[in-house]
Parts: sequence; C-alpha cells; structure tokens
Amino acid sequence: MHVRPQSSVSLPSNAAFAWCIFPLTMCLTDTSKAHIAKTLPPHRSTCMDAPNVMVRLRLLETGADAFILRTSWVFDAAGQNFLTTMLKLACTRDRLQVVADQQGAPTSARALANAVADLLAHADFQNRAHALRGIYHMAASGVTTWHDYARYAIQSARAHGWPIQVDDQAIDAVASSAFPTIARRPHNSELNTDKIQTFFQVTLPPWQTLVDAELQWMEPSL
Repeated sequence: MHVRPQSSVSLPSNAAFAWCIFPLTMCLTDTSKAHIAKTLPPHRSTCMDAPNVMVRLRLLETGADAFILRTSWVFDAAGQNFLTTMLKLACTRDRLQVVADQQGAPTSARALANAVADLLAHADFQNRAHALRGIYHMAASGVTTWHDYARYAIQSARAHGWPIQVDDQAIDAVASSAFPTIARRPHNSELNTDKIQTFFQVTLPPWQTLVDAELQWMEPSL
C-alpha cells in the first residue's frame, strides 16, 4: 500500500492525534517534540503527545486493543511548524541558521491522514484488532537534517515562484547547541518502519515528495 501524498483529509501538525474506534484505541504521537504525558482510559480519544515509552506501555498494559503510531517531524500547509516557519523567514531575511546535527524524516499531516484512512479500511485492522495491537512507526521514506530539510524546502518554494529573499549559500548549518531548549531533542529521530510495512504494506513517499506536495496547498506569501 503506497500512500498518496495528497488527500482532502488533513491533520493538525502541532499535536499527537487519537481516534477511538470501538473497541480499538488508536494513538498517533510525534516523537520530535517535548510532550505532556497523560494516563489514558482505553476508550477515550484524548491522547496528548506522549513519546515516552512508559506511557505507551502503560496504555497497552490496560488491556486495551491499542494501536499506537509513532511519527516524526510533522508538518502541514496551515499550521505553525518547521516548514511554514522556514519559508516565512526565507521570504524576509538575508541569512538563516539551521540545526544540522539532528536527523529525522519530515512527514506531512496530509500523508498521515491518508495512511490512517487506509489503515482503518484494512481488513486485518478491522478483524484482528487484538492480534495487531502494539506500537508501529509511520514516517516518510528517507532521512535528512533540519538544515538539509530547510534548504530543500526553500529551493523548492523558490522554484514554485515564492519571493525567497535568502540565498542558498546564506543558509548556515549550526549545531543544536546554538539554540538551547529546555527539553532535550534527540539527535536521531529516524524511525524503523519495517513493522507497519510488513503487516499492512504501508509505505509513505519520500519526504521530498511530501514537501513538494504540501507546497501545492500553500500561498506563495505567508
């Protein structure tokens, strides 16, 4: 199942998502941010971002037929996220500094929504909820750094007619220590998606394809 990058369904890019499909609980979490963990009853669709392993295991220990999807570096056309922030800055600044020592797979909320819709229609998902319960990884194909991600998005936006002000040579690669944060971000957010590919034949497109597709939904001026 190769998931199409474009869909009429969209998910917010700044949160984890959850659905209650009785009797199945599904939770999608973004691994790239600092999150708030909450104890989840098995039939409530009120999941906050919760990448902490113990939180996910606790959900499974409740006995719920929980299907947990972990993803990374989520973006979309409308939300406040790395993609929209970088493009806004690229249109207004002459030089940018972007972290180059953290890597992951930029994944569009649109592609995730499309993939989840396909999962919900999958016969195994509907008929074998208990057997398939557990944690799965779903992210775009490929891996990159924030710096290379920004450079690609800006170059692509320029090709699409955006009023980009910053030159490619003026997008500087810096260490994450240049932007200290309270929450420590992982240097490697790459996820192994073999499990979901094996059980459901789900493969998301390359992250570059998802970025290009999302630009089609965005106005040239933010």
